[in-house]
Amino acid sequence: MSTAPWVALALTCLLGPSIGAPTGGGVPRICIDPGHGGWDPGALGFGLEEADVNLDVALRLAALLGADTLDESGGGAWDVMLTREANGYVSLADRVAMANAWPADHFVSIHCNAFGDPAANGTETYSFAEGIEAAAVRDRIQERMIDAWDLTDRGSKTANFYVLRETVMPATLTEMGFITNSVDVLWLGSAQERQAAAVAHLFALQEHHGFGVYLPFPPPSVRCEAKVNSLGCLPAIHWTGSPTLSGADDFHITASGVVSNQPGLLFWGREAQEVPFAGGTLCARQPLVREAAVHSGGGATPTCAGMFHAVFSQASMVANGLAPGMTIHAQFWYRDPAHPDGTGIGMTDALEAVIGF
Repeated sequence: MSTAPWVALALTCLLGPSIGAPTGGGVPRICIDPGHGGWDPGALGFGLEEADVNLDVALRLAALLGADTLDESGGGAWDVMLTREANGYVSLADRVAMANAWPADHFVSIHCNAFGDPAANGTETYSFAEGIEAAAVRDRIQERMIDAWDLTDRGSKTANFYVLRETVMPATLTEMGFITNSVDVLWLGSAQERQAAAVAHLFALQEHHGFGVYLPFPPPSVRCEAKVNSLGCLPAIHWTGSPTLSGADDFHITASGVVSNQPGLLFWGREAQEVPFAGGTLCARQPLVREAAVHSGGGATPTCAGMFHAVFSQASMVANGLAPGMTIHAQFWYRDPAHPDGTGIGMTDALEAVIGF
Protein backbone atom coordinates (compact mmCIF):
# COMPACT_ATOMS: atom_id res chain seq x y z
CA MET A 1 0.00 0.00 0.00
CA SER A 2 1.37 3.41 -0.93
CA THR A 3 0.54 6.59 0.96
CA ALA A 4 -0.35 9.67 -1.06
CA PRO A 5 2.01 12.65 -0.59
CA TRP A 6 -0.67 14.82 1.00
CA VAL A 7 -1.38 12.00 3.46
CA ALA A 8 2.28 11.86 4.45
CA LEU A 9 2.41 15.67 4.76
CA ALA A 10 -0.66 15.75 6.95
CA LEU A 11 0.73 13.03 9.20
CA THR A 12 3.89 15.06 9.80
CA CYS A 13 1.78 17.99 10.97
CA LEU A 14 -0.56 16.14 13.33
CA LEU A 15 1.27 16.85 16.57
CA GLY A 16 2.42 20.35 15.65
CA PRO A 17 0.86 23.63 16.76
CA SER A 18 -2.92 23.54 16.42
CA ILE A 19 -5.22 26.21 15.08
CA GLY A 20 -8.64 26.96 16.47
CA ALA A 21 -10.08 25.17 19.48
CA PRO A 22 -13.18 23.16 20.24
CA THR A 23 -15.91 24.61 22.37
CA GLY A 24 -14.89 22.48 25.33
CA GLY A 25 -11.42 23.97 25.63
CA GLY A 26 -8.35 21.98 24.60
CA VAL A 27 -7.68 20.32 21.29
CA PRO A 28 -9.21 16.80 21.23
CA ARG A 29 -6.66 13.99 21.32
CA ILE A 30 -7.68 11.10 19.07
CA CYS A 31 -5.93 7.74 19.27
CA ILE A 32 -6.62 5.79 16.06
CA ASP A 33 -6.15 2.04 16.37
CA PRO A 34 -5.77 0.01 13.14
CA GLY A 35 -6.58 -3.51 14.31
CA HIS A 36 -4.13 -6.43 13.94
CA GLY A 37 -0.82 -6.16 12.03
CA GLY A 38 2.51 -7.95 11.69
CA TRP A 39 2.25 -11.69 12.32
CA ASP A 40 -1.46 -11.17 13.08
CA PRO A 41 -3.12 -10.34 9.73
CA GLY A 42 -6.62 -10.52 11.19
CA ALA A 43 -9.38 -11.91 9.02
CA LEU A 44 -8.69 -12.98 5.45
CA GLY A 45 -11.00 -12.96 2.46
CA PHE A 46 -10.97 -12.61 -1.31
CA GLY A 47 -7.23 -11.89 -1.37
CA LEU A 48 -7.44 -9.15 1.29
CA GLU A 49 -5.88 -9.07 4.75
CA GLU A 50 -7.81 -7.25 7.42
CA ALA A 51 -4.68 -5.66 8.88
CA ASP A 52 -3.92 -3.93 5.57
CA VAL A 53 -7.47 -2.59 5.16
CA ASN A 54 -7.58 -1.36 8.76
CA LEU A 55 -4.26 0.45 8.41
CA ASP A 56 -5.22 2.12 5.14
CA VAL A 57 -8.46 3.52 6.58
CA ALA A 58 -6.67 4.59 9.78
CA LEU A 59 -3.96 6.46 7.87
CA ARG A 60 -6.62 8.15 5.77
CA LEU A 61 -8.51 9.22 8.91
CA ALA A 62 -5.30 10.52 10.51
CA ALA A 63 -4.55 12.49 7.35
CA LEU A 64 -8.04 13.97 7.30
CA LEU A 65 -7.74 15.07 10.93
CA GLY A 66 -4.36 16.59 10.12
CA ALA A 67 -5.77 18.39 7.09
CA ASP A 68 -8.70 19.61 9.19
CA THR A 69 -6.26 21.07 11.71
CA LEU A 70 -4.38 22.92 8.99
CA ASP A 71 -7.50 24.11 7.12
CA GLU A 72 -8.88 27.27 8.69
CA SER A 73 -12.03 27.31 6.54
CA GLY A 74 -14.03 24.96 8.78
CA GLY A 75 -13.95 21.91 10.97
CA GLY A 76 -11.63 21.89 13.96
CA ALA A 77 -8.18 21.20 15.34
CA TRP A 78 -6.95 17.81 16.55
CA ASP A 79 -4.00 15.98 18.03
CA VAL A 80 -3.62 12.47 16.65
CA MET A 81 -1.79 9.31 17.62
CA LEU A 82 -1.81 5.97 15.77
CA THR A 83 -1.17 2.73 17.64
CA ARG A 84 0.68 1.58 14.52
CA GLU A 85 1.68 3.34 11.30
CA ALA A 86 2.98 0.31 9.41
CA ASN A 87 2.40 -3.43 9.17
CA GLY A 88 3.88 -4.34 12.55
CA TYR A 89 2.47 -6.24 15.50
CA VAL A 90 1.26 -4.27 18.53
CA SER A 91 -0.34 -6.15 21.43
CA LEU A 92 -3.75 -5.19 22.77
CA ALA A 93 -2.14 -4.22 26.07
CA ASP A 94 0.37 -1.96 24.33
CA ARG A 95 -2.37 -0.28 22.29
CA VAL A 96 -4.33 0.49 25.42
CA ALA A 97 -1.22 1.61 27.31
CA MET A 98 -0.30 4.06 24.54
CA ALA A 99 -3.76 5.65 24.60
CA ASN A 100 -3.97 5.77 28.41
CA ALA A 101 -0.47 7.20 28.88
CA TRP A 102 -0.88 9.99 26.32
CA PRO A 103 -3.76 10.38 27.41
CA ALA A 104 -6.23 10.32 24.51
CA ASP A 105 -9.70 11.85 24.63
CA HIS A 106 -11.07 9.20 22.28
CA PHE A 107 -9.88 5.78 21.21
CA VAL A 108 -11.12 4.86 17.70
CA SER A 109 -10.43 1.26 16.68
CA ILE A 110 -10.93 0.18 13.06
CA HIS A 111 -11.57 -3.41 12.00
CA CYS A 112 -13.13 -5.69 9.39
CA ASN A 113 -15.54 -8.45 10.34
CA ALA A 114 -15.49 -12.12 9.30
CA PHE A 115 -17.73 -15.16 9.67
CA GLY A 116 -17.79 -18.77 8.56
CA ASP A 117 -21.05 -18.23 6.70
CA PRO A 118 -20.16 -16.01 3.70
CA ALA A 119 -23.71 -14.62 3.69
CA ALA A 120 -22.98 -12.59 6.85
CA ASN A 121 -22.65 -8.95 5.89
CA GLY A 122 -22.94 -5.35 7.02
CA THR A 123 -21.51 -2.68 9.29
CA GLU A 124 -21.63 -2.51 13.09
CA THR A 125 -19.95 -0.31 15.70
CA TYR A 126 -19.22 -1.12 19.35
CA SER A 127 -18.75 0.58 22.70
CA PHE A 128 -18.18 -1.11 26.06
CA ALA A 129 -21.56 -0.14 27.51
CA GLU A 130 -24.69 1.88 26.85
CA GLY A 131 -25.40 5.26 28.41
CA ILE A 132 -21.79 6.46 28.34
CA GLU A 133 -20.00 9.00 26.15
CA ALA A 134 -18.47 6.23 24.06
CA ALA A 135 -21.95 5.05 23.10
CA ALA A 136 -22.79 8.51 21.78
CA VAL A 137 -19.64 8.55 19.62
CA ARG A 138 -20.37 4.97 18.53
CA ASP A 139 -23.86 5.90 17.36
CA ARG A 140 -22.54 8.81 15.29
CA ILE A 141 -19.88 6.61 13.67
CA GLN A 142 -22.43 3.91 12.85
CA GLU A 143 -24.84 6.42 11.33
CA ARG A 144 -22.11 8.04 9.24
CA MET A 145 -20.74 4.68 8.05
CA ILE A 146 -24.19 3.58 6.88
CA ASP A 147 -24.62 6.90 5.07
CA ALA A 148 -21.22 6.44 3.40
CA TRP A 149 -21.31 2.76 2.45
CA ASP A 150 -25.02 1.86 2.56
CA LEU A 151 -24.23 -1.72 3.58
CA THR A 152 -26.56 -3.67 5.87
CA ASP A 153 -27.01 -1.73 9.10
CA ARG A 154 -26.15 -4.20 11.87
CA GLY A 155 -26.52 -1.44 14.40
CA SER A 156 -24.73 -0.02 17.42
CA LYS A 157 -23.70 -2.68 19.94
CA THR A 158 -21.79 -3.29 23.15
CA ALA A 159 -18.98 -5.79 23.71
CA ASN A 160 -16.39 -6.71 26.32
CA PHE A 161 -13.49 -6.20 23.90
CA TYR A 162 -10.16 -5.55 25.64
CA VAL A 163 -9.53 -2.22 23.93
CA LEU A 164 -13.01 -1.00 24.89
CA ARG A 165 -12.84 -2.26 28.47
CA GLU A 166 -9.32 -1.21 29.44
CA THR A 167 -9.09 2.25 27.90
CA VAL A 168 -9.82 5.05 30.36
CA MET A 169 -11.28 7.32 27.69
CA PRO A 170 -14.38 6.82 25.50
CA ALA A 171 -13.55 4.04 23.04
CA THR A 172 -15.28 2.68 19.95
CA LEU A 173 -14.59 -0.19 17.58
CA THR A 174 -15.96 -0.19 14.05
CA GLU A 175 -16.45 -3.43 12.11
CA MET A 176 -16.67 -1.78 8.69
CA GLY A 177 -17.84 -4.83 6.76
CA PHE A 178 -17.33 -8.57 6.34
CA ILE A 179 -14.13 -9.43 4.52
CA THR A 180 -15.66 -12.88 3.98
CA ASN A 181 -18.68 -11.51 2.09
CA SER A 182 -18.53 -11.07 -1.68
CA VAL A 183 -20.44 -7.76 -1.56
CA ASP A 184 -18.87 -6.12 1.48
CA VAL A 185 -15.39 -6.90 0.16
CA LEU A 186 -16.02 -4.63 -2.84
CA TRP A 187 -16.14 -1.72 -0.38
CA LEU A 188 -13.27 -2.96 1.77
CA GLY A 189 -11.05 -3.42 -1.28
CA SER A 190 -11.77 -0.04 -2.87
CA ALA A 191 -9.49 2.94 -2.24
CA GLN A 192 -12.40 5.30 -2.83
CA GLU A 193 -14.64 3.52 -0.33
CA ARG A 194 -11.87 3.36 2.26
CA GLN A 195 -11.56 7.12 1.89
CA ALA A 196 -15.33 7.39 2.38
CA ALA A 197 -15.04 5.31 5.58
CA ALA A 198 -12.34 7.64 6.87
CA VAL A 199 -14.52 10.65 6.05
CA ALA A 200 -17.43 9.03 7.92
CA HIS A 201 -15.29 8.74 11.06
CA LEU A 202 -14.07 12.34 10.65
CA PHE A 203 -17.63 13.64 10.40
CA ALA A 204 -18.71 11.64 13.47
CA LEU A 205 -15.83 13.05 15.54
CA GLN A 206 -16.53 16.59 14.32
CA GLU A 207 -20.20 16.26 15.26
CA HIS A 208 -19.42 14.86 18.69
CA HIS A 209 -17.04 17.71 19.49
CA GLY A 210 -19.42 20.40 18.31
CA PHE A 211 -17.52 21.35 15.17
CA GLY A 212 -19.42 22.00 11.99
CA VAL A 213 -19.20 19.00 9.69
CA TYR A 214 -16.47 19.92 7.24
CA LEU A 215 -14.37 18.00 4.75
CA PRO A 216 -10.89 19.55 4.52
CA PHE A 217 -9.14 19.47 1.20
CA PRO A 218 -5.40 19.49 0.68
CA PRO A 219 -4.12 21.51 -2.29
CA PRO A 220 -3.28 19.61 -5.49
CA SER A 221 0.23 18.19 -5.60
CA VAL A 222 2.52 16.48 -8.11
CA ARG A 223 3.80 12.94 -7.89
CA CYS A 224 5.95 10.58 -9.98
CA GLU A 225 8.69 11.90 -12.24
CA ALA A 226 8.23 13.17 -15.77
CA LYS A 227 10.02 11.49 -18.67
CA VAL A 228 12.73 13.64 -20.26
CA ASN A 229 11.68 14.37 -23.84
CA SER A 230 13.70 13.72 -26.98
CA LEU A 231 15.14 17.26 -26.87
CA GLY A 232 16.43 16.79 -23.32
CA CYS A 233 13.76 18.89 -21.59
CA LEU A 234 11.73 17.79 -18.57
CA PRO A 235 7.97 18.35 -19.03
CA ALA A 236 5.96 19.64 -16.07
CA ILE A 237 2.28 19.59 -15.13
CA HIS A 238 0.58 22.71 -13.72
CA TRP A 239 -2.91 23.73 -12.62
CA THR A 240 -5.08 26.74 -11.93
CA GLY A 241 -8.37 26.93 -10.09
CA SER A 242 -9.62 24.34 -7.61
CA PRO A 243 -11.01 20.84 -8.24
CA THR A 244 -14.40 21.54 -6.68
CA LEU A 245 -17.97 20.74 -7.68
CA SER A 246 -19.14 24.30 -7.06
CA GLY A 247 -17.76 27.80 -7.37
CA ALA A 248 -17.07 30.14 -10.24
CA ASP A 249 -14.00 28.53 -11.81
CA ASP A 250 -13.30 25.23 -13.49
CA PHE A 251 -10.10 23.32 -12.78
CA HIS A 252 -7.49 23.86 -15.51
CA ILE A 253 -4.58 21.46 -16.04
CA THR A 254 -1.67 22.38 -18.32
CA ALA A 255 1.68 20.94 -19.31
CA SER A 256 4.83 22.79 -20.32
CA GLY A 257 8.16 21.65 -21.70
CA VAL A 258 6.67 19.09 -24.08
CA VAL A 259 7.81 18.68 -27.67
CA SER A 260 6.11 21.21 -29.95
CA ASN A 261 3.77 20.34 -32.81
CA GLN A 262 2.68 17.02 -31.25
CA PRO A 263 -0.72 15.60 -30.22
CA GLY A 264 -1.38 14.54 -26.64
CA LEU A 265 -4.05 13.39 -24.20
CA LEU A 266 -4.80 13.92 -20.54
CA PHE A 267 -5.31 10.54 -18.87
CA TRP A 268 -6.65 10.28 -15.34
CA GLY A 269 -7.69 7.58 -12.92
CA ARG A 270 -9.01 7.32 -9.38
CA GLU A 271 -6.17 5.29 -7.93
CA ALA A 272 -2.45 5.98 -7.91
CA GLN A 273 0.33 3.68 -9.00
CA GLU A 274 3.98 4.08 -9.86
CA VAL A 275 5.10 1.52 -12.42
CA PRO A 276 7.62 1.72 -15.27
CA PHE A 277 5.97 2.29 -18.65
CA ALA A 278 7.39 3.33 -22.02
CA GLY A 279 10.60 4.61 -20.47
CA GLY A 280 8.76 6.66 -17.85
CA THR A 281 6.43 6.16 -14.90
CA LEU A 282 2.73 5.46 -15.18
CA CYS A 283 1.06 7.25 -12.28
CA ALA A 284 -2.61 6.25 -12.49
CA ARG A 285 -4.17 2.81 -12.29
CA GLN A 286 -6.70 1.37 -14.71
CA PRO A 287 -9.41 2.09 -15.59
CA LEU A 288 -8.24 5.36 -17.11
CA VAL A 289 -10.36 8.18 -18.50
CA ARG A 290 -9.13 9.96 -21.62
CA GLU A 291 -9.92 13.62 -21.99
CA ALA A 292 -10.18 15.25 -25.42
CA ALA A 293 -7.02 15.26 -27.54
CA VAL A 294 -4.97 18.46 -27.52
CA HIS A 295 -2.08 19.82 -29.61
CA SER A 296 1.16 21.26 -28.25
CA GLY A 297 1.38 24.03 -30.86
CA GLY A 298 4.53 25.36 -32.51
CA GLY A 299 6.06 25.20 -35.97
CA ALA A 300 7.70 22.47 -38.01
CA THR A 301 10.99 22.61 -36.09
CA PRO A 302 10.64 20.72 -32.79
CA THR A 303 11.30 22.76 -29.64
CA CYS A 304 10.64 22.38 -25.91
CA ALA A 305 8.08 25.18 -26.03
CA GLY A 306 5.12 22.84 -26.56
CA MET A 307 2.10 23.33 -24.24
CA PHE A 308 -1.01 21.31 -23.45
CA HIS A 309 -4.19 22.53 -21.79
CA ALA A 310 -7.25 20.63 -20.54
CA VAL A 311 -10.31 21.85 -18.64
CA PHE A 312 -11.43 19.53 -15.86
CA SER A 313 -14.88 21.08 -15.64
CA GLN A 314 -17.39 20.65 -12.86
CA ALA A 315 -19.80 19.13 -15.39
CA SER A 316 -17.25 16.53 -16.47
CA MET A 317 -16.50 15.63 -12.85
CA VAL A 318 -20.17 15.02 -12.17
CA ALA A 319 -20.57 13.09 -15.44
CA ASN A 320 -17.69 10.82 -14.41
CA GLY A 321 -19.22 10.09 -11.02
CA LEU A 322 -16.74 12.11 -8.97
CA ALA A 323 -17.79 13.24 -5.52
CA PRO A 324 -16.21 15.31 -2.74
CA GLY A 325 -13.38 13.45 -1.05
CA MET A 326 -12.45 11.39 -4.09
CA THR A 327 -8.91 11.66 -5.47
CA ILE A 328 -7.87 11.90 -9.12
CA HIS A 329 -4.44 11.21 -10.59
CA ALA A 330 -3.96 12.98 -13.93
CA GLN A 331 -1.02 12.76 -16.35
CA PHE A 332 -0.40 14.01 -19.89
CA TRP A 333 0.90 11.50 -22.44
CA TYR A 334 2.00 12.76 -25.83
CA ARG A 335 3.63 11.76 -29.09
CA ASP A 336 7.42 12.09 -29.04
CA PRO A 337 8.52 10.18 -32.15
CA ALA A 338 12.21 11.09 -31.86
CA HIS A 339 12.62 9.74 -28.34
CA PRO A 340 15.79 7.62 -28.10
CA ASP A 341 14.06 4.80 -26.18
CA GLY A 342 12.06 4.03 -29.32
CA THR A 343 8.63 4.08 -27.65
CA GLY A 344 7.54 7.39 -29.18
CA ILE A 345 5.68 8.25 -25.95
CA GLY A 346 6.35 11.24 -23.71
CA MET A 347 4.92 11.71 -20.21
CA THR A 348 4.66 14.59 -17.79
CA ASP A 349 4.68 14.12 -14.03
CA ALA A 350 1.27 13.46 -12.49
CA LEU A 351 -1.19 15.66 -10.66
CA GLU A 352 -2.93 14.38 -7.53
CA ALA A 353 -6.06 16.32 -6.55
CA VAL A 354 -8.82 15.72 -4.01
CA ILE A 355 -12.29 16.75 -5.20
CA GLY A 356 -13.94 19.41 -3.04
CA PHE A 357 -17.54 20.51 -2.59
